[in-house]
Amino acid sequence: MDVDGKGHFGKILASLEDQESLAPYDFETLIDGEREKRNFISNHIQMDRYFIDKHNDTLYRVVMVDQNCEGPVGYVHGGFSASLLDQNMGRTVLALRGMSATVRLEVDYRRPLRTKDSFQIRSWIEEETERKIVMNGRIYNSADQICVEALGVFVKVRTGSSSFR
Repeated sequence: MDVDGKGHFGKILASLEDQESLAPYDFETLIDGEREKRNFISNHIQMDRYFIDKHNDTLYRVVMVDQNCEGPVGYVHGGFSASLLDQNMGRTVLALRGMSATVRLEVDYRRPLRTKDSFQIRSWIEEETERKIVMNGRIYNSADQICVEALGVFVKVRTGSSSFR
């Protein structure tokens, strides 16, 4: 195993960059042209890249986290994994449909995530109505094994308002 995880990060990144249907995506200036504020999730990210597939309503993220998100020594805390999936699913909706808010999140843990590993997070729109969007998300380790899966329900937020549709 690569001790600092950068080799795995680069391999996962290269595999996504080679896919023609994917385009790099930047969330830095997504909301009203203002920089996104750092939050407790992004404060623990060492490396981070996004790719979007608008034809399949899917967002891909390659990420490496620091050791401050540990639960058991050497492993990512389950709550942090859930937060990564919630954030990725929310950003998928934001990039493809606009503002939303999580109303339900179900998480299944399949394998532990090591803190010194790189991960690929995939989230996609499964179903959509006028008011809500049902999402699926997964975190894969550097061996491309599913480690964490989630089902999320998001409600759309009216633009220029804090109220929900």
